[in-house]
Amino acid sequence: AGHVTLIDTHIRKGWKDNNTYPSERATDHEFIRRASLDIIGRIPTVKEIKEFEKRPADKRRSWLINAMVDGPEYGYGTEYAQNFANMWSIMLMTRSGSNKHHQGQMHEWLYDQFKGIDKKQPDWSVMARDLISAEGDTNRNGAVNFLLHNLGDEIKQDLNKNGKWDMVPATSRTTRLFLGIRTQCVQCHDHPFNGEWGQHHFWGINAFLRQSDSNGRPNPVGAKKKKGQVGNQDFTLKDRKDFNSNGLIGYERRNTLFLFTTPKFLNGKEMAKEFKGTRRQALAEFITTDPSFPKAFVNRMWGHFMGKSFTKDAVDDFGEHNPVSHPELLDTLAKDWAEKYAHNPKTLIRWICNSEAYGLSSRANEWNDKTDDET
Repeated sequence: AGHVTLIDTHIRKGWKDNNTYPSERATDHEFIRRASLDIIGRIPTVKEIKEFEKRPADKRRSWLINAMVDGPEYGYGTEYAQNFANMWSIMLMTRSGSNKHHQGQMHEWLYDQFKGIDKKQPDWSVMARDLISAEGDTNRNGAVNFLLHNLGDEIKQDLNKNGKWDMVPATSRTTRLFLGIRTQCVQCHDHPFNGEWGQHHFWGINAFLRQSDSNGRPNPVGAKKKKGQVGNQDFTLKDRKDFNSNGLIGYERRNTLFLFTTPKFLNGKEMAKEFKGTRRQALAEFITTDPSFPKAFVNRMWGHFMGKSFTKDAVDDFGEHNPVSHPELLDTLAKDWAEKYAHNPKTLIRWICNSEAYGLSSRANEWNDKTDDET
C-alpha cells in the first residue's frame, strides 16, 4: 500500500500544480475491461465479470489485479506471463525480422521467466542478464535468440582483430531496451542536441559484444524464402576469446579521424582486470546495476498501463531533450523496486494498477480537456 499511496500523492500534487482536476472514477465495467486488456491481453469473459462483481465493492479491484498476476482464477499467472512474453518477444526480436520458429523459442523462455520458475518470483534483472550474456543453442536456451537476431553484418576478414559480427543492431537495441538510452543516434557522430552522448559511447558498448560467435544467423540479409522452408534451423551463440582479442574497436569521426575504444560502459567504467567471465557477462553486470536499468522498466510499464510514460515523448529515450513529468516519483519507484522488491514485474503491476490514476475514467471533464492536460 505504501507505494500506491506514494503514486497517488505525487500524481495529485501534479494535478494541483497544473490547476487541473482529475476525471471521474471509472466504472467497474470499464476497470475490468481495461485491467484485463493490460495485464492478460484480452477482454474479460461474462463469467469473469460476474466473479468480479461478487466481491465487496471496495476490494474487488485489488482482488482482480492479484488474481490476474497470481491467483487460481487466471491459472496462477499463466495469462499474465503469456501477455508479457508476447510484448517482449516483439521488442527483443521485432515483429517482422524473425521467423515463427525462433520467436516461439523466445516466447517460451520469456513465459517461464515472467511466470517465475520453481515457485520463485520473476526477476527482471535476472532476465536481462541472461538475454545479454546467454550462450548455447536456440532450442535449448531461448534467451540466445535476442542477440542472434541482432548480429548485424558478418565480418569476413581478420576475425582475430575484428570479431565475426559487427553487432551494430545489438548495441543500440541493448541500451534502448534495458537502459532507455538510444545510443544508435551516436553511432556515426556525436549527438547534435544532447551533449551527454558521443560516438565513443556507442562503440564502447559495441566492444563488449564483439567476441560473440554464431554458426550463422537466423535472419540472413536479403534471404528469399524457398517454398516449403520455414526457417526451422537452430543456431548456437557462444563467446570466443580469440575474436577481437585486443579489445580495440575502431570508428571514424566526421572529420575522417580514426579512433579506437576498448569495452567501456556509458559511465566510463571498464572491466576489472581480474574479471573471469565473458565480456558480455561484464556488460550484463554493468547494465543491471546501473540506476537507469530499473528506471527504464518502470517508465515502460507506466507507459503500458497509463498510455503515456513519465517521459514527455518516447518511452525509451531518456535525456534532457525528453523531460520526465514526475522525476522524484520515477526515481523512488525505480530505486525501491530494484533494491527492496528484487525487480519483480508483478510488484510493479500491483503498484500501478491499484493507483488512483489508473482507476479513473479515460473521459475528459471540463477541467482537463485541453491538450496541455495530457501529461
